[in-house]
Amino acid sequence: MTLRLLTYPKDATALRTPGKGITSAMRESPEFLINLEAMKTMLVELEDGAALAATQSNWSAQLFILSQDENFRAVEPRVFINPKITKLGKKKVKASEGCLSLPGLFLDIARSEEIEWEYETVSGEKVAATAKGYYARAIMHEINHLNGRLMVDDAPPAQKLGVVKKWLAVQRDN
Repeated sequence: MTLRLLTYPKDATALRTPGKGITSAMRESPEFLINLEAMKTMLVELEDGAALAATQSNWSAQLFILSQDENFRAVEPRVFINPKITKLGKKKVKASEGCLSLPGLFLDIARSEEIEWEYETVSGEKVAATAKGYYARAIMHEINHLNGRLMVDDAPPAQKLGVVKKWLAVQRDN
């Protein structure tokens, strides 16, 4: 399997397909390590993104990488395996989001300002954590990708109607 960045609408079916959970046997396979390194390289080369979900890179796996920390500082890409949100905070904040798989589109998305979530490390350690602000937003965005959802799914109805026009304009300009 060759990893590549999937884009909408060309790769809509693949982007809408949830990734498969990662087992310890899968984590120890040579393919896992090769794909993981390819994803890290892809994220660095893309330059515009802070995170990348495996499902965006043509790999059906419950995994994403994030190259910024909680304070927006660039860091070596961190790997989050089998992530899931366990609790959404009640307070929602609307902010502009972009997506590598929807190039040129930015939508105002309301997301919980704080989350509780769980994930596994590459070595298999289970971690429970909280995240706030931008970091929580990035995590929710990537977990959505792993579950076959795109940011447009969370956009207000009026923006959803405008997405087709925006998308056509972006395609026309490219």
